[in-house]
Amino acid sequence: MVVVFRCDAGQQIGSGHVMRCQTLAKQLRRRGATPLFVCRQQPGDLLALTAQDFRCLVLPPLADPQGWLGCDQQRDADETLAAIDQAAPESIQWLVVDHYGLDALWHRAVRDQLRAWGHQPRLLVIDDLADRPLMADLLLDQNRLDPGAAMQSYAPLVSEPCRFLLGPAYALLSDEYPLLQRLLPERQGPLQRILLFFGGSDPANLSERCLDGLLHPTPLPLQLDLVLGLANPHRDRIKARLADCPQVRLHQPMSSLAGLMVQADLALGAGGVSSWERACLGLPTLVSSLAANQDAVIAQLAQAGAAIDLGPADQLTASAVRRAVESLLQRPEQWQSLSHRARGLTDGFGAARTAAAMLGPCPQLHLRSATPADEALWLRWANDPACRAASFNGDWIQLEAHHRWFTAKLADPRSLLLIGEDPQGLPIGYVRFESIEGVIVMQQRLVSLALEPVVRGHGLAVPLLQQAIAVLCQRTQQPWELLAEIKPENQASIRLFEAAGFLRGQPRRPGALCFSKITA
Repeated sequence: MVVVFRCDAGQQIGSGHVMRCQTLAKQLRRRGATPLFVCRQQPGDLLALTAQDFRCLVLPPLADPQGWLGCDQQRDADETLAAIDQAAPESIQWLVVDHYGLDALWHRAVRDQLRAWGHQPRLLVIDDLADRPLMADLLLDQNRLDPGAAMQSYAPLVSEPCRFLLGPAYALLSDEYPLLQRLLPERQGPLQRILLFFGGSDPANLSERCLDGLLHPTPLPLQLDLVLGLANPHRDRIKARLADCPQVRLHQPMSSLAGLMVQADLALGAGGVSSWERACLGLPTLVSSLAANQDAVIAQLAQAGAAIDLGPADQLTASAVRRAVESLLQRPEQWQSLSHRARGLTDGFGAARTAAAMLGPCPQLHLRSATPADEALWLRWANDPACRAASFNGDWIQLEAHHRWFTAKLADPRSLLLIGEDPQGLPIGYVRFESIEGVIVMQQRLVSLALEPVVRGHGLAVPLLQQAIAVLCQRTQQPWELLAEIKPENQASIRLFEAAGFLRGQPRRPGALCFSKITA
């Protein structure tokens, strides 16, 4: 089962496309797939790094590259197909395309030829521009905080039936990010250490401009960690400049910045994949746009109160950087708010969710009690359109109202909030047992359930509910009467509770069906 990735890295396009594809490829490999990369040779291409972990087919360099792709799409398609044909992979099940220079013309040409060779690939397109025709079975845009608006942007561009994965819940972050998020406490301060990283190439040389602002005319009382990417053309000059500057620690390129992000109190960086890495770990960020495709992401982060927008790179001055940092030093409450709001944007499991959407979820699961760290995840599930449609109150749940409700339920001894996870820790849904308002019967509980959208339709709801009931009985050591109230038109939930052994009973409220089960 081969998954072919077509992506590039370079001084113009940056390193983010290749890095996030590698993250997804590792998740797919754990699920039995064989990743195969196709990348073009060019300055800053990350070919050597990619080849350390995956088989990589190299497209020839171009004498006079133009635009994102460097050549016309038909030539790229022909060279991609020639490379794949020579490599002679076994059955190709997915083709993953993460490239601003490729659209439906390339997608159709490569897919159709692969089908002519006997493969049956489905197509995952990773994008965040929504500026060209696309052809995809699955479309991933991790950079939209408003999935509804994103759907409106992509709907006229995708000509065939397509499933959408939209928002930072699907951000392709490596394994350490979700693990560290669960271990990290809320950031309390003080602000003492800053991480500076502006991507693999940093074409605007923001690294040096930020150093100017933080160190001159007098150094701010902060420790600085600077990471320079492999494709940064200013590396030698910056290294020489910092030779006698103990306040700045210069770091070589590394496969993950998670360790430095954990230690940092503030980051200076660009948009792109790093935005979601920082957000996952609750790292407050002053962010500048290196390219037009980052503008929308940065604007959304700033609007959500999860970052401070420093504006486009070509207009950012050293003095503006210094003023922004000094402001946060003087206003610790703003710094702490940035951290809290950023952390709520993504839990870091985007790569696992995407892999599950492509290959199906793992059927094995275990349950754990919900914790305060699950508040944002629970809200995302509760506000999913399918969940709102099934609810008797279909209104969108607001952040502050959810915080009050969730905090109260965690503290209520009559409530039990459980989350199901697969063996790798991917949250796949919740089951909630709670007291019935106005009824004081200790042996009676109302039960409700919701699934992660990408795992629906794979038969996980019944075992999740059955395991949750077993956990409830084990923890309380007593039988229960469980009640489920369902809209009559919600046939999926009716089938679920009937399959779990619930029987239809007397309705408790108008317009609702009631199902009950007595546990042993």
